Amino acid sequence: MSEQPFRLFLNLVQFDQGIRSLNSAIESAQKFLDSIQKQQEQLQQTRDQLHQNVLQAKKAVDEHELIMQELDAKEKDKKKLLDSVTSQKEYESIKSEIKSLQQDQQQEEEVLVQAWNVLENMQKEEKQKKSEFQEQEIKLVEQLKEKEEELQKLNAERDAKRAQRTQKEKPVPEEWLQKYTMMRERVEDPVVTVENNSCSSCFYDVTQPDMMRLQRHALMQCKGCYRLLYLDVQQEA
Repeated sequence: MSEQPFRLFLNLVQFDQGIRSLNSAIESAQKFLDSIQKQQEQLQQTRDQLHQNVLQAKKAVDEHELIMQELDAKEKDKKKLLDSVTSQKEYESIKSEIKSLQQDQQQEEEVLVQAWNVLENMQKEEKQKKSEFQEQEIKLVEQLKEKEEELQKLNAERDAKRAQRTQKEKPVPEEWLQKYTMMRERVEDPVVTVENNSCSSCFYDVTQPDMMRLQRHALMQCKGCYRLLYLDVQQEA
């Protein structure tokens, strides 16, 4: 059999391997791109959570300050009543209420101090993390831009190759092309070499008559895995 159709077929196989490599590179680049976007989302969630913690701590401070204001107002009102009481019993009763309010104020003041400590710590953490977040975001944006550019180039290269493929198919014998197309749908490596008188993929032995046919640039199907087999004459030599 003429070497030319055989070489044209191998050129097509090699061409398709290049497209497959591009597909793998595109898939890898897309996964990396997705991971960067996920990191950006996680970074934003962490930033939002820290800010939410600050808001919650501020809300707690406001609530306890309001309670303190209410207790202070009640104490002032009770003290004013002392000037208008007419009996010792009533006087002692109001004094007891004032004392109780003062105890509540003392307890609430301790809670308020703790709330302020929490708020200050939250604000400090958010401030410290701000520059760290900015650095991470800048780095992620740079990686994202770089990977998007890489992905764009890979897609353009693959599209260009796909546009050329029809011309690569035309000179290939139809019988080979049909078998090759069928095997491409099943396995990533539909065409493999014969090495040491056996299929280099499944190691199924190739008979001597078949080896002689392969030496004449024939293309055969492996009886074990059904991949298309060819003999690299240069390698055998």
